[in-house]
Amino acid sequence: MSIVYIKNKLYTYDLYNHISYEPRLYLNDAIVKLDDDINNIELLNIIAYSYFYLNDFYNSLDYALRAYKAAENKSSSDELYYTCNLLGHIYRYLGIYESSAQYYMTSLQLSLSYHAQEKRCTTLRHLATTYIDINMFSSALDYAIESLQLAQLINSYKLIADIDVTLCRIYIQNKAYEKAFKLSETVIGLYQSLNDQKGLIRIYLLTGDLQGLTNNFTLSNIYYEKSLSLSKQIRHNYGLINANYALGCLFIKKSRYSKAKYLLEKSLMLANRYNIQRPKIAIYYALSDLHEQENHYKQAFNLYKTATELNNNINSFKYRESIYKLQDDYKKNREETQLRLYSEQNQTLEMLNKQLKKEVQLDPLTNLLNRRGLRFTLEKYSFDGTHGLILCDIDDFKNVNDTYGHQCGDYILIQLSKVLKNICPPSFKISRWGGEEFLIILPNSSLDESVKQAENIRNHVESISNSYRQHNIHITLTFGVTSLLDNFEHSVDIVDQCLYIGKNSGRNKVISHTNLSPIHELDSKSTSQYAT
Repeated sequence: MSIVYIKNKLYTYDLYNHISYEPRLYLNDAIVKLDDDINNIELLNIIAYSYFYLNDFYNSLDYALRAYKAAENKSSSDELYYTCNLLGHIYRYLGIYESSAQYYMTSLQLSLSYHAQEKRCTTLRHLATTYIDINMFSSALDYAIESLQLAQLINSYKLIADIDVTLCRIYIQNKAYEKAFKLSETVIGLYQSLNDQKGLIRIYLLTGDLQGLTNNFTLSNIYYEKSLSLSKQIRHNYGLINANYALGCLFIKKSRYSKAKYLLEKSLMLANRYNIQRPKIAIYYALSDLHEQENHYKQAFNLYKTATELNNNINSFKYRESIYKLQDDYKKNREETQLRLYSEQNQTLEMLNKQLKKEVQLDPLTNLLNRRGLRFTLEKYSFDGTHGLILCDIDDFKNVNDTYGHQCGDYILIQLSKVLKNICPPSFKISRWGGEEFLIILPNSSLDESVKQAENIRNHVESISNSYRQHNIHITLTFGVTSLLDNFEHSVDIVDQCLYIGKNSGRNKVISHTNLSPIHELDSKSTSQYAT
């Protein structure tokens, strides 16, 4: 395949995704072309991505860092974006998570010429995945929600589905299985409508894991088989490896050791054939467990030892010195570039930093604080019950999107944000917490005062009509209310429980944590009253 053909697809993920199908073909062609232009950013990126898909992370890292240097010198932000994301991927695979997050963060700060929102959205999802890998699920959730909000803003169903997979992983890790089930059903529908077969393979595997965690082994088997069948159909190596592995582990639980051994060894054979290292660790550990169950302790020990050595090799690396040398070269070059830019553009840099800080902390649709922005304000508050916390959610918001379209949904979110700003005192900290969820901190407010404020908002929102393209749309809100107690995460858990109860007991009401029962209930024939 000629690079002339490739050039027409530069700056799109279609190109880099396509490389994954024929990496050697792209690699050989790009290396030949590179002889004529050794600092060609696009060619360096193509080579780096090709090596990445061939699981040769060290050569990939070498060329990606060369591309980074070339892109910096030419101020090519768009191509630099792909370089930074690839470097983030490589370091994440190598287990150097600090560097991974650093490169993802760098790509977020670039001034891009086109598809900027899509690129930012994708990078935020990668950051969320990085934080999942290091078990920092609160931070992962923040980035995933921010990414989801952006995907909803640009109305990209593909991005929404990909981010929902990340959210599903977070919910599973947090044992929020009910949320994970609902989300997985939605994602399956999205991928089916998009005819995204690789996406379906991922969500089938994840749903199978989820069914297994809740002891629904029959359904778990069905989803794993779906993933395996689809992987065979499109010849997707990662899917074949992971589906065979998942089924093998399931058959160990069922004590069907012969079948489990066949599937795990097949998974290992494929991982060896295609030189895909990371799944091997889990496969060796599973085979070790299998032999232990059959009382073959020597084989179990040897397999466990192999898995541990491979794990240490992937995460420690015998090539550590060369990796760190490349990283040091990059840092030195980056520091020199930053110093030069700072001296030339001091005033501009200061302005950009202020703008970046604002963008990082604000939701792009509503201009309210996002999750990260709200967390930056928390150090001002004590968690002794002297401040209030409200979580509200638009009732039946999905119906608004389904009936009038996502643009109308965005309009409703913007209008509600304006209402919240107008009705709440300036001291209140209002944030967009989720897709249609809003979290409010009420400084120096007792629980009773917070409840009254929530009821005031509820009444006001219910009384107004939102005009959209000759449609008058009425919405209602359900509220959870508590005080800032113990710590922020605990307080959010409380209002989330209150909100959940409110949603399942009729909606359009305010629920307090005091007894987790309705404090104010709405009836169309009566006024709101305190519940006993």
